[in-house]
Amino acid sequence: MARSTSFVLLAIVLCNYLQSVAGHGWMVSPQPRSGGGTGSGNASTTGPCGGGAGVTTVTATWTIGQTVSASYMRANAHGATANNVYLTLAVPANLNTPTATDFTDPNRRVVVANGATMDVTIATPQSTSFTVPNTGPFNPANWTTEGTAVLQFNWQPTSGGNWYDCAYITVVPANGVTSCTGVTCRGNSTCFPLPNNQHECRCDPGYSLNTAADTCDPLPPAVLVVIRIKGSTISQDLFTLQIARVLGIPSSRILYDRAVYLGSLGVTDVYFSITADSTGTSGMVKAEELATKVRNGDASVAKSGDFDYTVVSVQVEDQAQISFGQGPAATPSSDSKASAGKTAGIVLGAIIGAAVVGALIVVAVIFVIKKKAGGSSKSKLPHYPTKNVEYNNGAPAPYA
Repeated sequence: MARSTSFVLLAIVLCNYLQSVAGHGWMVSPQPRSGGGTGSGNASTTGPCGGGAGVTTVTATWTIGQTVSASYMRANAHGATANNVYLTLAVPANLNTPTATDFTDPNRRVVVANGATMDVTIATPQSTSFTVPNTGPFNPANWTTEGTAVLQFNWQPTSGGNWYDCAYITVVPANGVTSCTGVTCRGNSTCFPLPNNQHECRCDPGYSLNTAADTCDPLPPAVLVVIRIKGSTISQDLFTLQIARVLGIPSSRILYDRAVYLGSLGVTDVYFSITADSTGTSGMVKAEELATKVRNGDASVAKSGDFDYTVVSVQVEDQAQISFGQGPAATPSSDSKASAGKTAGIVLGAIIGAAVVGALIVVAVIFVIKKKAGGSSKSKLPHYPTKNVEYNNGAPAPYA
């Protein structure tokens, strides 16, 4: 369908649909490289550390002999529950570019969790505990001062490919004193040793620094986006990277959930969320930008050499309420119900789901306003808690 022609006005989806599941497993803590706290955005089936550029920011400090834990999670079942999570602590030959050999050579690595459980019936983070080793490269005879190591997460699901993620860790000798010894950081932050006896207090995952108040404040919740595209073929990694490129943001801020193929319509609904940036700016800004691009037929979201999908519509929710593998609990707010039909159009709507014992019927109503040459139609955007944005005569209002 050409961009200048009318979009679909109404789509009713009955229960005879096919859900396309694209498994995804990642490390939650320690915060993985380029991580967002609830999903690294770099976890992928590409070993040894997932996709994306190398980032060596240390996100945890462990002492040899200390009992620590790591947590991880998955989206969609991707096989059966099994003891198939492996965590390896290694000292790569080159910290910027770890290789597969770094995580198999016993002189460079120690497996610290050999077959932890990934319960595929749980959509929340799971964890395992272990002791920071004193063998291999961490032998006290050789590990005499604090240094940097890489923790590799490797999930080997019972179906599909392996998933990888990595985090950078400062490892301190047993009973060692670091530059963080005796340091008290602001609330919701952690001290990290730096070279030359320096240290830094960094806000914990999910928080950003308020420089005026010198506090670490909670980040706004992620914003859920549902984008409808033609066809059924979706590459999770490619889709994530291309949406990030369209919006000019790191791929770590795009948290892919799942794709649902609606066979009777020949389209796929792709669910993902956009996290806040490091300054605390809500992902709603970028979600609105994406909606505007789709509404205006922007070339960046047209199928071309740089974008592999034909977009039909996009829907933005107030915040991400994702139940992995089940579908979002998406119900429009009373404000959005009352205001529907009052300002100029954008391709948005609300999906109302009702679960019934013994049978599930999902009725998704997606309203997309026609864009006609020389005319304009009026509808009201759903009310977002972060800000109210209106569109006038087809031109988007500037962001506050």
